[in-house]
Parts: sequence; C-alpha cells; structure tokens
Amino acid sequence: MSGPTVRVLLPRKIDGLVESLVRACLAEVADQPWAGRGVFFIEGSPMLCALGADYPEELAEYAGLAGELGWLPEGILSLAAMDKDQLDHQRLGQAALALVRRLDGVVAFCASIHTYTRDAEFLAGLAIIEHEGESIFSAADFAAWLGHRDFRLVK
Repeated sequence: MSGPTVRVLLPRKIDGLVESLVRACLAEVADQPWAGRGVFFIEGSPMLCALGADYPEELAEYAGLAGELGWLPEGILSLAAMDKDQLDHQRLGQAALALVRRLDGVVAFCASIHTYTRDAEFLAGLAIIEHEGESIFSAADFAAWLGHRDFRLVK
C-alpha cells in the first residue's frame, strides 16, 4: 500500500457496538457503502479500515498515554487510502476525524508532526502529545492540522 495511513485510539475495546458505530460513521462519509473486509470509498477513492491491533503488542505500546489522556487505549482502528494524491490524504483525514469525534478517541499520527511542518506558531497552538516519536492528536487539534497548508498524513 502506497497511500497515507493513520490510526484511531479508542477508550474501549472493539465489540459489536463499536463496530456498528464505525460502520455507521464511515457510511456517513463514504459515497459507497462498506464493501466488507473493511473497504469503503470516498469520492470514488478506495479506503481501508481495520478494526483491532495489527499485532498483539500494538496496544501495549500506547499504555504510557493513560496518564496524559485520562484513559488507557483499549481499541485501535487502522485507516489507509489506496491512492496517494493530496486529495486522498484529505479524504482519509476527514474519515479519521469523523471516527475520533464519534468514538471519543484520539488520532495516532504514525510519526511526529514536526516532520511534516515547521510552522512554529501553528504548533504552539496545539496540545499534541508526543509519545515514542509519534504525535497523538485530540479531535480539535487534528481538525486544525487537517485545515493547515502543510497537511499530509504519513505514507
């Protein structure tokens, strides 16, 4: 996969209710319904959503965030776009933001935001948590990043 990726950390385990909320949220932002196996389309661009950790230790890597977030990440969603143009970064970012808002989670950026922008004034206005080389965004801070001129997701 050569397109952008992003993760959403959740304050609860993924169960049937969370899966239903994810599907409903993605149905609101997608122009084609969930096609099974986590595939959805936004403006004709294929996107992927995987529910749960990619490997057994993945959630444990975020255990150190409990004090800063006020909750321990217990669920994780991985999102990816199949294409890599700037519009796909935007589309995937909008999907991630919708999920974070709906599920009261945070965005795990997959890298440090400082790699993507040097806009000191912009960065000073955010309350991003840096955790083991990865920026963790609240919904409000990720919305601000989504609207920034340097916006990109990690590829």
